[in-house]
Amino acid sequence: AGSPAAGQSRIRSGLEALVTEAIWTGKYREALRRQDRLIEFDTEQKTPGLLATSLAWRAFDAVALLGDTAEARSFLSKALELKSYGDQDLYLALEAYYAASGDFDKAEEIVRTRLAVIRPSGVQFNEAIREYHNGNYGSAIRLFRAQPFLYHDGLFMLAKSYAATDQTDSALATLSRLKNFYGGTFGFDGTRALTEAKAEYLAGMIYEKTGERKKAMEHYGAFVEMWKNADRDIPELVDGKKRLAALRGMVKK
Repeated sequence: AGSPAAGQSRIRSGLEALVTEAIWTGKYREALRRQDRLIEFDTEQKTPGLLATSLAWRAFDAVALLGDTAEARSFLSKALELKSYGDQDLYLALEAYYAASGDFDKAEEIVRTRLAVIRPSGVQFNEAIREYHNGNYGSAIRLFRAQPFLYHDGLFMLAKSYAATDQTDSALATLSRLKNFYGGTFGFDGTRALTEAKAEYLAGMIYEKTGERKKAMEHYGAFVEMWKNADRDIPELVDGKKRLAALRGMVKK
């Protein structure tokens, strides 16, 4: 039957998977509720290291999903109170939070002092994100391309940078890399949930801009289908539905 500890670990993994599923399908508010349940579980189990990590990821989710910086700071404060119990997973979450909040100096400091061994190019990656968020897309492209490896988040920002500089072929090729990251299998990393649906939306926008309406409709349609149960007020979803309807209207005329 396994040890009680193993059983609790499986329960925790299940709770984490439920959070990820909600993010993947655009149910952002539900994702935060599920993250709160994970925090409750870690509190009940009296595992301060895991609790600190859960709190830090909750802070990240509040910013990355809903832009709620006030709530994020509340969870961050609680995470930092438990910092002495944390391991590298906590610092990965803190790095992600600070980058999402635009505090790249702190993100880079964490990489230098806590994550240098497992993220040797992490400082340069955060510099790429800084350039991307500042609209310096040429510099962002150079820095992203210099990375030895990019997960879904890096590929997505690289594709958006190409699109912003009208490098259409490179943008679409990068989105193809993102979509086929695991060779068509159901592989997963945490950044996939944040970017996979939005990658379809971005592809739709690129094809619409180049006048390829049929392809644009295919990608907008895939995006809307992936997020058919998503929060209705997510800006990309609202816009994607409008664009898809407009294109369908043109086809009918």
